[in-house]
Amino acid sequence: YMIPWSSFIGVFTLNANELVHGWRIYDYLAYQRYRFRSRKHRWILGSEAFDESISETMQTLDLLCFSSQYYFILSLFALGVTSILFAVTIFLRFNYNVLGDPMM
Repeated sequence: YMIPWSSFIGVFTLNANELVHGWRIYDYLAYQRYRFRSRKHRWILGSEAFDESISETMQTLDLLCFSSQYYFILSLFALGVTSILFAVTIFLRFNYNVLGDPMM
C-alpha cells in the first residue's frame, strides 16, 4: 500500500505547490524533457546554449535537464563520497597516520 500512497501524495504535493506558489513544475519538467530529446550533442554538457534567465550558479544544473546524464553524474559523485568515507573509516579503525608514512 505504500507505493500507491506515496504516488498519490507526490501528485497532490506537486499540484498544491503549483497552485499555491504559482510554480509551473510540470511544464518546466516537460520542457526539460523536450530540450534533452532535441539536443545537438550526445553529451548535454557539451552544449553552449545556457538559459540566461537562470542565475549563473544554476545554469549547468538546468542544462542537464534532469536527464539520465544528470543521474549518472550524481551517482558517480555519490560513489566517490562513499569511497572517501570508507577510506577515512579504514584509516581511523587501524590507527593509520597518513602524514607519518615512512615512504613519504
